[in-house]
Amino acid sequence: MGDSASLLAVMGKAVLSQPSAMHALQAAARRLFDFLTERDNLAFGLLIRIEAARLPSIRQRCADWISIMEEPLVVLIARCQADGVITRSSSAEVLSETLSDLIDGVAERLRNESILREDADLPALFRRRWEALLAYATA
Repeated sequence: MGDSASLLAVMGKAVLSQPSAMHALQAAARRLFDFLTERDNLAFGLLIRIEAARLPSIRQRCADWISIMEEPLVVLIARCQADGVITRSSSAEVLSETLSDLIDGVAERLRNESILREDADLPALFRRRWEALLAYATA
């Protein structure tokens, strides 16, 4: 959110080094998860939500950021569908939104402190959400 260009660059590097579209999707999702759960980005998320509640221009900017962050997921999900790995007939956009919501749910819990970052097992939290997406997307 703070620097979407650097996020996309890192996600791109993670994707390029993967042997399959599914591995690339997992790597991109993990990088997005790591980005959204970084301490500074959690704080930024709180501040931007306050401003977005008051200012339509900030709301639009947030929507633009979300689109930018989800675009690599959409492309990779479409590739996984074309490869026959993701079999759910939902659109790549809907599946991307679902994955994004699962990921952002952890960031939201960290922001509202229903999970304390110091105590959180972030790899396990990501893994559970990834497994939930796979269960849904391959059913």
